[in-house]
Amino acid sequence: MSEAITCVNCGSTVSTPFCGTCGQKQPPKKLNFLTLYTDFQSRVYGFDGLFPRTLRDLTLAPGSVAKVFVQGNRVRYVGPAGYFFLALTMFLIITQLLDIDFYQYSNESSPFVGNRSAQEQRLTEEFTRFVAEHMRLFSFLQIPITVALAWLFFRKSGYNYLEHAVFVFYVAGHVMWLSIVGIIIYAAFGVSGNMVQLVVYWAFFAFGCTTFYAGSKVKSAIKGFLVSMISFLIFGFMFAIAGIIYLLTNPALLEELKNSP
Repeated sequence: MSEAITCVNCGSTVSTPFCGTCGQKQPPKKLNFLTLYTDFQSRVYGFDGLFPRTLRDLTLAPGSVAKVFVQGNRVRYVGPAGYFFLALTMFLIITQLLDIDFYQYSNESSPFVGNRSAQEQRLTEEFTRFVAEHMRLFSFLQIPITVALAWLFFRKSGYNYLEHAVFVFYVAGHVMWLSIVGIIIYAAFGVSGNMVQLVVYWAFFAFGCTTFYAGSKVKSAIKGFLVSMISFLIFGFMFAIAGIIYLLTNPALLEELKNSP
């Protein structure tokens, strides 16, 4: 560019292909499918493969990725919260596209289904559908519980609460891709691997702790496994309380359960 123009984003005077103030490309191209695709690639993948690098390194060394971010490198990887919500959004989109029934999906691998009474099954179904409608909220709620436990178990690590949260967001987001694979397998073959995914999450969390936290790798792995498992149990307890509250605040459902055989 030789002729100076005004940046459409920040209003600065620009004479280069990109605005030196905000980075906006100048002049902006007319909107078409090619420009939309190019913009999508640059935002999701980055010019140097930001997303693929994050995906690869989290698979190989999740703790190291979190450590790099905590140490101040904010451009090497996709941010932890953004990565978590990107994976969660993809999970929700795919479950919608595949028309997954969360109640049926969750029951497929539950060892307690056969022991439930008709009333318990009815309540479980109603509450599961409620959770499915608010999946973003319920998925997020386990994060602060896990972070608090990580802070407690690794309180000598020198990390503050938010720095522990970086690691938890990364691990929870990365395991979400496994959940997506599980949903696709369930839709294709009718096989649910909920319990397998849960154990993999515990193991992967423990594995990440060995590189994120200093000290003995064995102790870090054991602590990490306990953090993820206890977090699940606490969340399950809170989930049960939420179910009771949901029942008490739905008089019609409560009356229906009372009158059912």
